[in-house]
Amino acid sequence: MTTPDLSCLDAQTTVIEHQIALEYIADIWDLAGIDGIEPEVISHAAIRVALATLVGEFGEEAIADLIAGLPERIRHGEFTLHLNRH
Repeated sequence: MTTPDLSCLDAQTTVIEHQIALEYIADIWDLAGIDGIEPEVISHAAIRVALATLVGEFGEEAIADLIAGLPERIRHGEFTLHLNRH
């Protein structure tokens, strides 16, 4: 399997597509919250599904390498979202 270069996702998809995808996820997140599921539980489930999808696409080693770089990316605000809620 190939090593994932997830930075290419930004080049392949538009800002609008990213925003729409985030809004879909936020809507589902809200529905789960209405059903009484705690945000931390939803977060863990979302991470698990995302990682499983990536592992299925790129393999365990490639995703382990990708994850190893997450602390620095998190510290630099790459995953801080500012959602425009409707």
